[in-house]
Amino acid sequence: MAIELFLLILALWLAFNWLAPFTLLIKAEPLSPGRLPLDLAREAQRLRARLYITRLARPGALSVLAWPWRLVLLDRDSLARMPAWALRFLVAHELGHCAAGHLAVRWWLAVSGLALLPVARWWVNEMERSADRYAERMTGLAAESFYNHKETNA
Repeated sequence: MAIELFLLILALWLAFNWLAPFTLLIKAEPLSPGRLPLDLAREAQRLRARLYITRLARPGALSVLAWPWRLVLLDRDSLARMPAWALRFLVAHELGHCAAGHLAVRWWLAVSGLALLPVARWWVNEMERSADRYAERMTGLAAESFYNHKETNA
């Protein structure tokens, strides 16, 4: 009986964590293809990433795994005031997470509880640096110029 209860709780926990990213889409709108440069739109398509605009709790963007899709959500307010070059870097950074498989790793870190360990913080920081390098290669922009620009709020 205890094993069955444990397995039921585990199954419910996994189902909850599988469904949770979809709640981000409740008030989100798909980003129209014309709002992105062609190379970013093609890269998103290649990676099977779906881009949306919504109101986020923090400025910038985020990417999450909503199996079988990769979601990139851009903050509506940030999008409205961000210069085109910064938006390009931001989207490329989030696509970098998709390309490198970071979304699945972050999902497992959260679901397993390993995200609470100090080594997970280091690992997440490494993933951020990796996504920055991807964005630098894709855009030709230095990550420092993005993070030091006062209007990007990322």
